[in-house]
Amino acid sequence: MKPDPDNTEIISIEMPKKCRLANANKRLTIAFKYILRNDKEHKLHKKSMNFGKEGNAHYVDHKDKDLKRKKLNRLTRTHDPFHPNFWKKHILNGPSTSIAQNYCQLITKLYKWNQ
Repeated sequence: MKPDPDNTEIISIEMPKKCRLANANKRLTIAFKYILRNDKEHKLHKKSMNFGKEGNAHYVDHKDKDLKRKKLNRLTRTHDPFHPNFWKKHILNGPSTSIAQNYCQLITKLYKWNQ
């Protein structure tokens, strides 16, 4: 069963890394830890996710704002951190052309959301 994003509190998010699976066609892997707000035991859960199809150009690659807008309009579930499109939107197609800067901005946003 997949957790409800509105009922979770993200504890930590690791910096995205290059996907190391031999047969994976994904570009990056991200790992994060979270707890469920309605869980009485406050058990720590871990999740890792691969995202960004290898070979597809994203905003961090092509730096074309019009193409970025067109691609983002087709994405769904971009507000659910348990779906790869969330990470694709915020990390690979974020406001900056740097993955590291997009990661830092996302961490800041998530910290404010959890307050």
